Amino acid sequence: MIASLLLLAGLLLGGGLAFAYQQLLADDPLVSATEAQLTLRRRPAGDYEKLSQARFWLPLCDKGDPMCTSYIAGLVEMQNSLRSPFFCPGSMRIAEVEAIVVTRLRYLGRNAPHLLRYPMEIVASHVLERQLPCETRIAQAGGDHGDHLAR
Repeated sequence: MIASLLLLAGLLLGGGLAFAYQQLLADDPLVSATEAQLTLRRRPAGDYEKLSQARFWLPLCDKGDPMCTSYIAGLVEMQNSLRSPFFCPGSMRIAEVEAIVVTRLRYLGRNAPHLLRYPMEIVASHVLERQLPCETRIAQAGGDHGDHLAR
């Protein structure tokens, strides 16, 4: 009985806090990001091919949309869980990895827009594999502490 009452009180308190938080941040860009995420979820699944293309992600990443950051974070997390990852970000922050991808997307948008039709996962993985190869990380761990990533 007490557990049920505590659960109910917790749910009511959580709901109240969520409502208050939403009201406090009504003009916050994160709220609009949540709305964008909800809009994305409502789209037909058949639109996935268009939404997976790098050309869909370029404007989002170019303006620093949280969806882009989340996508890159998910890609890094997926790579970290692989036995043989394609790239090795080491101790880099997600913002640093995102900057590498965004720089490449901007370059492709200006110089090779036809390549933006490929899935974002392929484009991002390719550039990160080239910029953050696992062999470089292994060499750095072995004593070569030069900054190979700045090149």
